[in-house]
Formats: sequence, structure tokens, C-alpha cells
Amino acid sequence: VNKRVNVPRTRIRKLRAMLHAWRKFGIERAGEEHIYKYRSKDGSNRGGAPATSFRNIVYGHLSYLKMVRGADDPLFLKLCSQVLELDPNPSKFLRQMVFGADDYEVFISHASEDKADIARPIYEACERAGIKAFLDQEHIGWGQSFASRINIAMGAARTVLIVVSSHSVSKEWPLAEINTALTFEVNGDKRVITVMVGNPDLTKLPLLRTKRWVTWEGDANKVVAELKSELRPAPPEPPPIPVPGQRSLRHDRSTQHRQSTAVPSTRSPGNPKRKRGFWVRLFGGPTR
Repeated sequence: VNKRVNVPRTRIRKLRAMLHAWRKFGIERAGEEHIYKYRSKDGSNRGGAPATSFRNIVYGHLSYLKMVRGADDPLFLKLCSQVLELDPNPSKFLRQMVFGADDYEVFISHASEDKADIARPIYEACERAGIKAFLDQEHIGWGQSFASRINIAMGAARTVLIVVSSHSVSKEWPLAEINTALTFEVNGDKRVITVMVGNPDLTKLPLLRTKRWVTWEGDANKVVAELKSELRPAPPEPPPIPVPGQRSLRHDRSTQHRQSTAVPSTRSPGNPKRKRGFWVRLFGGPTR
């Protein structure tokens, strides 16, 4: 007998099997197989795409696990981390479960040679502007897997800021990060902002030639201002408040249009004697 409320083992096994299928076959094939196998039992497919339905079912299992076992349960956090590795665009609640208060808005991709002079000043300017940014040196501790932590952080961030320089285009790891970020952007999962340092060779990055970028001029605040405008665009201006007794130009124009297009009536006003006779015959009265 359990000492506290728990989740049935069959549900946890099913969730692990779904994550294994997602990792091995991809979400499309895993979704199709899951709907084919279980749609008559749990009504998984309700007219949506198999991948979307499969993803929603996984998140539903995680939400149930959190509700029963708690947000600090080790098994729940472990499964959340696995979903973060698989889902390129995870939900906000899942990112906060794994990262807590350090839910990142921006992932800064850079070469190690550009860290001190470019990446770190941009990171510090983001902190001053209230933008939560991820920098590997600040958020990867001793003993943690570098590749795993990088993949999870990039998958969780909504925006990727890539520092493109002669160093980053000549090293395998920065090139892999840049290509991954551009793939996310093409699929509509993330936004990519490019900071161009000097005049690097873009032969290995043909997609960057068609993108607009920010030129690095040694001012990190300028880069963050551009980043902030992309992350938090200014709200539209509210409509002007009408002044009592003052008509708008649109009202005047519409009035003039109605007056100019009005068609004179061709109906006759009628015969008043005929109308009087009708009422007299109806209610009675003196006859002539």
C-alpha cells in the first residue's frame, strides 16, 4: 500500500514509451502509431494533426504527474528534461519546471574567442535590460554535460542570438549551433537575431546572406536595444479620445457623402381630404 497518493505505474510506463518513440522515430511517426493504436480507447485523435495530438497527450500526462506527485518530484523533473530535449518549442510551464526562475528568453551562441569581448558584454547588457539570457560560462556548472545543457537551453529559449565572426564560421560547434538555430527559424519554432562581426566568410552559412543583421560596433547596448524591440515590440497607439461637441473628420465626410448621394423622393405627400374621409368612415362623423 502506498503511503501517499501516487500515479499508476502503467501510466508512467506509457509516458516513457511515448518519449522513447518520439526520440527514436520522430514525433510524426510516433503520433501516427499512437493514434492508430489507442484512438479507439482514449479518443486521442479528434481531427487534429497526429504530431500535435501526440504532443498534447504527452503534456497532459506530465500535468497529471505534476498534480499528483508535486512540482519538485524527481521523476517529474527528469521526464520534463527529456521532453525539453525532444521538443524544439516547449511550453512555458515546462521550461519553468526545469529552469525555475532562470527561464531564458535568449540563447547567446558564440565562439569561445568572442566570449570576453562580445558575448559577455551582450549578456551583461541583457541583464541590465531585464532580459533573461543564457551564456554557457554562467549557467553550466562543474560536472554537468556541456552538450546536453546547451541543447536543453537552446530548445527552451524563444530567441537565439548568434554572434557570427571569423572564429565562429571556422569551428564545428558554433557552426552546428547556428545551423540548428536557422532550422528552428525556418520551421517557425524560434526567432534568430544575427550579430555580424567584421566580414566573415559565409560560404558555409548561405541562409545568413538573405537575413538582416546587426553590425557589431563595440556597443552591446545597441545590440540589446535591437533585441528588445524584437522581443517586446511597442504596443499600438490607442485611438484618439473624442472631445465632447467636436465631430471627427470621418463623421463629416460620411455626412457629406450621404447628402451628396441622397436621391430625392418621388412619392407624393398624399391627399389630405382622402385621409380625412377614411378616418371619418372608420370612426363615424358628420357627413356632407
